[in-house]
Amino acid sequence: MKPILYVIFYFLILSNTIAQNGVRMVSGAKGAAMANASNTFQDVFSITSNQAGIAFLEKTSMGLLAEQRFLSADIRQFGAVAAMPTKFGSFGLLIQTFGFEVYKEQKIGLTYARKLSKKFAIGIQFDYLNTRISEYGSFSAISFEGGLQAEIIDNLWFGSSISNPFRIEIAPDEYLPTQFNFGLSYRFSNKIFLATEVQKDVEYPTSVKVGLDYRIIEPLSIRLGVGTEPVQNSFGIGIYLKQFTLDFAARYHQILGFTPTFSMIYAFEKSDSNSK
Repeated sequence: MKPILYVIFYFLILSNTIAQNGVRMVSGAKGAAMANASNTFQDVFSITSNQAGIAFLEKTSMGLLAEQRFLSADIRQFGAVAAMPTKFGSFGLLIQTFGFEVYKEQKIGLTYARKLSKKFAIGIQFDYLNTRISEYGSFSAISFEGGLQAEIIDNLWFGSSISNPFRIEIAPDEYLPTQFNFGLSYRFSNKIFLATEVQKDVEYPTSVKVGLDYRIIEPLSIRLGVGTEPVQNSFGIGIYLKQFTLDFAARYHQILGFTPTFSMIYAFEKSDSNSK
């Protein structure tokens, strides 16, 4: 591995717990393009941001994600999600991996979400996390995360979520990050969707994110996002092809550069057995 990658590795992982196992994957490339202001999203990738979102799914869906951090072939993240709505609520699964030969993170999450009314839902997810560091061994932990979503007035949604609410040690003197997220989104029309989010890690400054989705034509959206702590800009597109949704995004870190992200969602045909 090139020496610069060791520097990046140390800066992002060993010296900063916000990069450790337990931080949620971006909510698909759609989320990445909108600065991950995704606490009110209601698709299968809600499993990664606010589990309550899958309660509003009408079709069984699955999604795949891949991203290459800072255009480095050695620092990649892959994820797979799936969610199935039933009359008893929605059930979901998350599998993700991040890292390279020296450092590897893995996460498996089991999700359950349920509507308590037509416009209010809650969700919870139990996580198994494993971190392997070459020459130091591996460390595992079990934690949970969850959230809620509610429509305050027509087209205005509120979302709130928490991850790792208890300080769980993942390595000697290193803990899973505890994060609180609060989001608002408003759909101005069938073409314009605006989302905002405030994220607070207990050990780091508050981060503010804003994302915009603009449907240019029926099968195509363009997206923009800005975020603080760290300062990042993002953009991307979404392509809707019947049962498939293809999303592409790029985030720009002012020091480390670009991170491209790709995700795909496939929604199965709705059947009577999946109706709620």
